[in-house]
Amino acid sequence: MLTLAPDGLIRLSFNELCSLRLHPCMIWSDNDLRVELSESGIEMVDAGYCEWVSEMGMPQVSIGWAWYRGEPGQCLALAPGGISSNVMLRSQTGYDLGACRTGELLQDWLAQLSWQEHLSHPASTALQWQSTVAQARWACH
Repeated sequence: MLTLAPDGLIRLSFNELCSLRLHPCMIWSDNDLRVELSESGIEMVDAGYCEWVSEMGMPQVSIGWAWYRGEPGQCLALAPGGISSNVMLRSQTGYDLGACRTGELLQDWLAQLSWQEHLSHPASTALQWQSTVAQARWACH
């Protein structure tokens, strides 16, 4: 059962996060982001943001990130700048990992998913993921 803490975050272990089914809620292009990334030296034809939410339960887990497409027909890539989420990951002993570490692990988690192909058909797909590599990294923290 997901619960919202007084600070507005949902605290989860990595295994609990991996057991959630997430689906795309919103995706949009953003010209300001495209300009910002271009000024940072990233060549792309499009850039924007997306938000994914948990399928069931209240409160809903929300994870959002910036993306870009380097060339027409190329897969979307995670843009630099981090991930926005209402999740705080906990250690195996139940302690908060902190915002920075949670962001790093969420970014690693997303890098292992095939979220790009799900954005083409958002109504028909959901993300659920389990990785022994990421779990091994998780076990170290």
